[in-house]
Amino acid sequence: MATLPTNSYTYSVGQKVTTAAKPEDVTVGDYIWKFQTWQLNGVDVAPNTQIEMVQGGLTFTGIWTREAMKPAEYGVTYSYDNSVPAEVMATLPTNSYTYSVGQKVTTAAKPEDVVVGDYVWKFQTWQLNGVDVAPNTQIEMVQGGLTFTGIWTREAMKPAEYGVTFDANGGSVSPASAITGTDGRLSDLPTPTRSGSYSFDGWYTAVSGGEKVTTSTVFTENSTIYAHWTRTGGGSSGGSHSGGSTSYAITVADAENGSATASRKSASKGTTITVTATPDKGYELDTLKVTDKNGDKVKLTEKNGKYTFTMPASAVTVKATFTKTAENPFTDVNDDAYYKDAVIWAVENGITKGISGTMFSPDAACTRAQAVTFLWRTAGSPSPKSGAMPFGDVAADAYYHDAVLWAVENGITKGTSDTTFSPDSKCTRAQIVTFLWRAQKSPAVASVNVFTDVAADAYYADAVNWAVAKGITSGTSAATFSPNADCTRAQIVTFLYRSHNG
Repeated sequence: MATLPTNSYTYSVGQKVTTAAKPEDVTVGDYIWKFQTWQLNGVDVAPNTQIEMVQGGLTFTGIWTREAMKPAEYGVTYSYDNSVPAEVMATLPTNSYTYSVGQKVTTAAKPEDVVVGDYVWKFQTWQLNGVDVAPNTQIEMVQGGLTFTGIWTREAMKPAEYGVTFDANGGSVSPASAITGTDGRLSDLPTPTRSGSYSFDGWYTAVSGGEKVTTSTVFTENSTIYAHWTRTGGGSSGGSHSGGSTSYAITVADAENGSATASRKSASKGTTITVTATPDKGYELDTLKVTDKNGDKVKLTEKNGKYTFTMPASAVTVKATFTKTAENPFTDVNDDAYYKDAVIWAVENGITKGISGTMFSPDAACTRAQAVTFLWRTAGSPSPKSGAMPFGDVAADAYYHDAVLWAVENGITKGTSDTTFSPDSKCTRAQIVTFLWRAQKSPAVASVNVFTDVAADAYYADAVNWAVAKGITSGTSAATFSPNADCTRAQIVTFLYRSHNG
């Protein structure tokens, strides 16, 4: 009201009057008021417009609109000491996103070691204002932005080749030792022999137990490896007798790009055997099977990455195969990040992509437009049945236009009012689990709410209970869900991934 102009002049009928200039925008609390136009008898009249005076005078009414203020946002920068070589400087990460004060920012992943001449440069930590901050650590944004400095150390390179001694462990072997290649691996492994009824189980890192050694094993020092043996009998089933019970051999076949181990070398019928498959870096388990002496499959049960089977009355063979893992192009998505598989799945299936060829920005908040678009693409990008858009803030050429129509048609969202969708507003955790739940036709769930910040009568209460029961989310702590917190890009693709693949 303090901006209301005055005019102390008087005019005769027909004399030209110029309307007042446009007032400046006014900030009040969390809102900004913007002047739109003057009105004369309900008709818009722009500022600085000439109008003829009429009998009785002229009265202009100013029209204003109110908009929520966008919070100030700040950037993240990374730097290295100028003493590092150019090869190290080339690993310097970037972050093109901006964040509001208090929003969580995840520090960049640890750069790989860099070999320059006879030295290897190793990344130690990020520092913020002289304080160590580990890679992939969440830090709250502060006013003015965040600048992280990377700390590196230089070490003389170790010899690239190592000697490996073969201990036949009761048998004989030739050659008795070998030298690794520059990659730390042996090109092949000799097969030892042993007199009597013994079968060779493979080379291991210890006389008893230890890890199995294959041509994929990388040695980092001079080592001795040991032959393991299983005593065998002459029965056709591949078993040997001891103390009245029959023990059958368990053979684990060598594998490329990984290894498999069994909890025992031989066992009697009915014994539970555990098999562990360990892929090399960059690979994952493709197939794992156990077959008896006739080549028939033995049932495997998987739990938490461990596989078990019940020993039949026969020798068995365990065979694992490994395949390359899906390539992760993002430097800010660490291999051990909980959302890594979800991000790769989302990118491979065209649900979303990174903000650049090497950055995904997992901690950036998702908008409502992005959320329904991700959900729509997960559903196969179906064409909406109607072209009548109820929301005035969703343009016909917006990338999310069809996604919003589809979401409305399927009862997933009704917008923020009858005429607005608020596509650029941040999508909260409550909203995204509700979208997911409604996309599944709002199934009933008998689980009990465990979160103190989810009221029983909240519109999202059933959706949260369903998401927890389905393993889509477990909250932000044992007792909180944080329904009003912004849903990040990492969280939303993880929720979609778990919902789609659960």
